[in-house]
Parts: sequence; C-alpha cells; structure tokens
Amino acid sequence: MPPKRQFHTSAQKRTFYDRRVLRPGYSATVSMGKIIPKNWAYVRMSIIDQTEKTLTIKLEKLIGVEQLAYGAKNDKTNRHNP
Repeated sequence: MPPKRQFHTSAQKRTFYDRRVLRPGYSATVSMGKIIPKNWAYVRMSIIDQTEKTLTIKLEKLIGVEQLAYGAKNDKTNRHNP
C-alpha cells in the first residue's frame, strides 16, 4: 500500500516545514503561515535557546483577530456613504 499524502484528511499533521529565509534590505523574514493559527493577529517572540545551528523561539499570542476593530467597507467607487 502506498504511503498517504500530506493533503489527505487522515494523514498525520506535519511537524516540520522547510522555508527559505528572505532578506529584503536589512531584515530577514520567514513565512510561517502554516505554523501560526489563523486567529492570531499579534504575537510576542522570545528566544529560548540558541546554538550554532538551531534557534528555539517561543511564540505567545497577544491579540487575536476577533479582538480587532474593523471599519465599515468603502464603496467600490471610493465615495463616502452617508
């Protein structure tokens, strides 16, 4: 029997993701969209441990998406609706 694919519903959830480190300007970014839950809006990052080849960080949820206040949507013509 062939191994189950990742996107199959009964497959086990992945525990690692390979990502490229992007360096726009003087910063470094890593895509973490599959790791951070969708309802997290702001996080606090803390370094737990660091060696030459590993970096262990802690992500702590500060504000969720449900707590953000969104304004009314603008009209598609960009006119103010009284």
